Amino acid sequence: MGNKRKYFTFIALLACAGCARPGPLLEEAGGLVLARGDEAVEVERDAELAIAWTAGGAQYATWARQRDGEKPVTVRLVEANADFVRVRSEAWKSVEHLPWSYLQASGIKVAARSGRYERPTVSIPVEQIDEVQVFARVRRPRGRDELSQANVAAGALGGAGVGGLAVGADRHLVSEPDLSDGEIWTDERAFWAVGISAAVGAVAYPAYRALWPRGRSRLAAAYRMDEGWRVEVRR
Repeated sequence: MGNKRKYFTFIALLACAGCARPGPLLEEAGGLVLARGDEAVEVERDAELAIAWTAGGAQYATWARQRDGEKPVTVRLVEANADFVRVRSEAWKSVEHLPWSYLQASGIKVAARSGRYERPTVSIPVEQIDEVQVFARVRRPRGRDELSQANVAAGALGGAGVGGLAVGADRHLVSEPDLSDGEIWTDERAFWAVGISAAVGAVAYPAYRALWPRGRSRLAAAYRMDEGWRVEVRR
């Protein structure tokens, strides 16, 4: 019984570690706000960002080191204060996934882990930030694109295939001696059955694609803060 309790405790600790969030490191942290004149955009914790900054005359951005080189990645806000914006990324699974330049750049602070969060976080000096992009997950609106000739043809072919399978299965599973003359599948009846199935498919499939679109969600830049914008922290 004691071993089972230890086992379930271990599983629970693993689950908590997997969903853990970075612990606080910055003093007097508050909400991150991007402002220009009277316009202000508050950055939510779950928002996906891309940040570019300059340190020591060199240009930096939110990147990750991968097998085929360094690639741009989106980051999420951890916390911010008047001096730093601290971020994390799903692509930064360990310090090894950070660009080497992060470890050498002046002003950048890298934390290998914080609390139960065992992945690195990066603190970027506010005064060095040149550009912030805030991304939102958008879905392409429903429209007439789903009623294209390609979808109509695909629906017709699919319907004809289903009709043909139904006719073939019926012919092979039911013997003709067991049927009356009016029930036997003649070539003409089979043709009409396949034709009707094709017509239904040509209408139903495009309608389905229009009403329930799939794979339309994507990330798009909702805001892009560059020259003229400033980073503020409000508590």
